[in-house]
Amino acid sequence: MGKLYTYTMRKIILVLFVVILSLDVLAQQSDVDKLIEQGIALHDHGLYEDARSKFKQALAMDKTSIRAKYEMAYSSSAIKLWDDALHYSRLVLAEEGEYELEAYLVFCAALDNVGRDKQAIKFYKKAIKKYPDEHLLHYNIALTYLNQGEVDLAQAEVQRAIQLNQYHMSSHLLLSKIMGSRGDRLKRMLPLYFFLLYEQDTERSIEALDDLQAYWRGAAMQTGNEVKVPISNLSSTSGLAMANMGLGLIAATYMVDDEKKKLEEPYKLAQQTSELFKLLDEVKTGELDFFDIYYVDFFSLLINAGHVEVYSHYISNCMHKDKVLLWVTENNSEFSSFMEWMKLQE
Repeated sequence: MGKLYTYTMRKIILVLFVVILSLDVLAQQSDVDKLIEQGIALHDHGLYEDARSKFKQALAMDKTSIRAKYEMAYSSSAIKLWDDALHYSRLVLAEEGEYELEAYLVFCAALDNVGRDKQAIKFYKKAIKKYPDEHLLHYNIALTYLNQGEVDLAQAEVQRAIQLNQYHMSSHLLLSKIMGSRGDRLKRMLPLYFFLLYEQDTERSIEALDDLQAYWRGAAMQTGNEVKVPISNLSSTSGLAMANMGLGLIAATYMVDDEKKKLEEPYKLAQQTSELFKLLDEVKTGELDFFDIYYVDFFSLLINAGHVEVYSHYISNCMHKDKVLLWVTENNSEFSSFMEWMKLQE
């Protein structure tokens, strides 16, 4: 009886010990999670070094925490501590589990920024093989290709990024930059027009609008004062090639027409844009060109819905708020209809 009692007590003590140990582990894990959450909140407020301190504390308590390793890599990349970003993202990738995709993005970006772009492309390709539908991988590798001077590859990848996520605005900006390097004015402008519709009141939108206005001025100067051919006579070519010619002709009229020369921004851009989009709608051929599908077709819908004038003013809001507000106040019904139409496009 005494032996049985002793055995039972030992068993109870052992069970209690396991329970207490489990509770300690759970409490420790809870503390680790709290530290990580605090670090993320600090990161989101731009306090990256403070965030890293929290992640370090979390890793001191639990060296196996993949989440803490990833967040450390991410915060390190935010302040360009590329060696740390490489180290911690590599640790996450070694696990081949949770946060792998995110770690690939940080790891490859870090490789890029330390001048190991060929190795970055190698890992981007590996990541794309595993996550072919992740638009950020295609966007990031496009950036790397462009920096290497591989314009064709960069264009193909950023267009794939847009196909996967049409509302990733950075991809439209990058495509515009790529087409600028090719010297194609119209295809440089179309992504900016789309970008300005969906991103307002940022530094990027101000820069994009400024670029757009500069491209119109450049088109006018390139075409010159000698241009007298009406747009309706453009019959020797078709599609976007014709539209590119039409762009120059439209721009030139704002140099030679006395009334149009007097127009100020944003009214000048609004009129130019309306004319260009109407031309695009007239000359579209139904070709499967990427720019036809993702830009020309959309702007044709805009025209057919009767919203091109509202749109043309709306995109100037980031730089010309007072004038746009005045126009919207005087055309409130049309603006409301445009906003309702936009909701249906999402």
